[in-house]
Amino acid sequence: MDTVASLCDRYGVDMAHARHVAAMTRQLLEAARARLPDPDRLVALGEIAALLHNVGMNLDPARHHTVGRDIVAASEIEGVDATERAMLACAVRFHRKKVDPDAEPLMQALTAAQRQSTLLITAALRVADGLDYHGRQDTRIVALTLDPEGALLRVRGAYCHENRARALSKAGVWNTVLPPLRIEARMDRPGADGDIALGAAARRILRYLVDRRGLDALVRRATGPGGETADVSIRALRTGFRRLRIGARVFGRYAPARVMRGLEARLREIGAAGGPARETEMMVGLLDAYLADADPAARAALGPMRAVWDIARREARRVYFEMLRRSGADDWLSGLAGLDLADDDSAALPAGQPWLMRHLAPAVLQRYLTRVRAFDTLARDASIADWHRYRMAVRQLRTVADLLRDALPDGQIKPILARCRETQDALGELRDAHITAQAALQFVSGLPAPDAEGSDAGRAGLAFAAWLQEKAAALQPERVEAWG
Repeated sequence: MDTVASLCDRYGVDMAHARHVAAMTRQLLEAARARLPDPDRLVALGEIAALLHNVGMNLDPARHHTVGRDIVAASEIEGVDATERAMLACAVRFHRKKVDPDAEPLMQALTAAQRQSTLLITAALRVADGLDYHGRQDTRIVALTLDPEGALLRVRGAYCHENRARALSKAGVWNTVLPPLRIEARMDRPGADGDIALGAAARRILRYLVDRRGLDALVRRATGPGGETADVSIRALRTGFRRLRIGARVFGRYAPARVMRGLEARLREIGAAGGPARETEMMVGLLDAYLADADPAARAALGPMRAVWDIARREARRVYFEMLRRSGADDWLSGLAGLDLADDDSAALPAGQPWLMRHLAPAVLQRYLTRVRAFDTLARDASIADWHRYRMAVRQLRTVADLLRDALPDGQIKPILARCRETQDALGELRDAHITAQAALQFVSGLPAPDAEGSDAGRAGLAFAAWLQEKAAALQPERVEAWG
């Protein structure tokens, strides 16, 4: 009697692919548990079918689904009875190509309930197999929700868009036995390795930058009805657009001209418009953090400051979101999100330009590292403006290192990303504290004379500014550690 493992070993099954498909098949069936007649057993059988779905591949790649059916049907498998073996054989047969239960003798020998169970297993297996179409085991299931109207499957991974398309093309059985399937895919890595052509890399990276923070969805919420009051983080918007601008600057020459035309100018305008919105959002956030631990008297005294800053924040959000509407950001972000990653038509490259990522990536990384190293001698007594320029250089390096991380060794990229994250976060807090302290002092100076600073609001405002200045002083480094 065979085990699943011995069958896989005997027929040379690619176990990395098989295990990944099996894990996703299990996830899908577990999520659909309420719709399965015998959930525990069908989940187990689905996992076995997924492990064996390519058991015939090395014997006949073109007909491995039918060869695999015959192997499973002829094998006595430990823990599987004859009926379940027929169900597994049918699932292996139906994992690819046309599914025609009426033309499969093994299927016709089953009862109606067993045929339905077999189709449920097949539905999950076909979708899971499609989700590893590229064979890289990089696409993962984040969640599956089912209701009577449909099923929404969320997946992530570098090649999730290509795998999504394949999974949807194989979802016919699913749509027959389960609620119709939709798949939401978002890249979580650029997927641009060293051997990818720069035209393909540019499309992948631009798509990744839109996917990374769901930038298109954020903009739709911000610019749709009630956008001014929508729960949309200005920081998330600003970060997404800033990263997109850096990606466009580095890779725009290799991307399709129809996508890049005017993009950098639009991103520059959006960046300028978002500055006040981000600053006022940050100021209100820091004030709220301070008030959370303040005594009632200080909270009352700083109430007017909080009210004024909140008005400024809401107005800055309104102006920013209106600017996003005028820019047509929703439309051109949809264009970026709709880039065909399988398109082979690369942009025409300038003469003398490299063709592959491995030619370009080291030079780009070195260029941005050089900009950061220019600040190696920055000392504690440097101005806030100098620390901010250093932060900007680190921020750009972090974005570029992230975009290049699949084209360069992890040992080279991971330390850079870790240090950039730590440095950028600390210097961002330093600048935020400084800007907010200046705004607090400006508010105090605008209080009615003659004794503005001696009033309750004045004293509370000065105490808040002092707290921020102390916070900034603690964050300011002694000097910049040299970048290797």
